[in-house]
Amino acid sequence: MWQLLEVKARFIAQVMCGDVSTRRVEDLENAALTFAEIKAIASGNPLVMEKVRVDTEIRKLDALRASHQNQLYRVTREVSELPFRLERSRQMIAQIEADIALRDRHDWESFSMTIGNRTFAGKGSREEAAKALTYLILTWKDDESRQVRAHLRGFDIVSQGKRPSFLESDPVPSIYLRGSGTYSASLNPANPLGTIQSIEYTCGRWSGLRNGSGNSFTNSKETSRLFEMN
Repeated sequence: MWQLLEVKARFIAQVMCGDVSTRRVEDLENAALTFAEIKAIASGNPLVMEKVRVDTEIRKLDALRASHQNQLYRVTREVSELPFRLERSRQMIAQIEADIALRDRHDWESFSMTIGNRTFAGKGSREEAAKALTYLILTWKDDESRQVRAHLRGFDIVSQGKRPSFLESDPVPSIYLRGSGTYSASLNPANPLGTIQSIEYTCGRWSGLRNGSGNSFTNSKETSRLFEMN
């Protein structure tokens, strides 16, 4: 009976592996080995039981070898990507620092934004600029290329339309604040003033981005040094 179950288990394991090129079953899979253990115990033959024990140990060693190979591949890939990650971190830090310097050269207490040929400044300018900017971006919501729509203290405000989909029949365009780097903000059609607040918030979080990029750069550099030592 156990012999029959073992044969069946081998056949099922072969089918489940999906390898159509294989015509014979030669190796025991997990379920087949379980039946083999039961057969060995039922037979009481010490040689059969020893064979099952050895086969089980071999399978454990094979699993450890496969795990080691996967880990070795993953580490090798990470090491090969380190130079790219270091360079990307350097560029990001440089861009953020340049944009922080440009931001700090302007007075953000008094609002000023240029949309087309018109500059919005003074009392009530924030609300007017918000409405004008939102209207302009929504007018070009079908344009999937990134285009400059306005200027804010040396930075470009860029929008990019999205193609309608099954999940979004009327998608909201994406907006970005662009200086040396490009940073995502949020367009709020229902509350245009919220769009301006999102843009200003984007400027305010650059110090945190710089610190995060600096930590990433330091960690990548340290990892690279350790691998070079080994």
